[in-house]
Amino acid sequence: MGVVVGVSSEGDKEDAILIPDQDFVKKNKFSVFTGVLIGALIFVITALFWITAYIPWSERAPFVLCIIIGIFIFFHGLIVYFQPPKIYSLEVVINGKQSSSILPLRQIL
Repeated sequence: MGVVVGVSSEGDKEDAILIPDQDFVKKNKFSVFTGVLIGALIFVITALFWITAYIPWSERAPFVLCIIIGIFIFFHGLIVYFQPPKIYSLEVVINGKQSSSILPLRQIL
């Protein structure tokens, strides 16, 4: 499969990396764009139905869930397509004091 998974021999030293590697994205661009398209369609169709149809206040929860799922699928497809770096160095300066840390982006996202 095209997913990179961290191997840990001593407990939980390294978490699994769940973002597909670059070769997987190149081979399966159709599936990546399909995810983005499906997420956008779920969001747009739900929003249009919500706007045009009368929905009582007490029955809006399923539509909110569909909108959240559509946004989730859409952004998940974008993250897979744009391939964020594995590690990001974050440097923050507050009141003259500098703090830096390294964020494992692929493990967080």
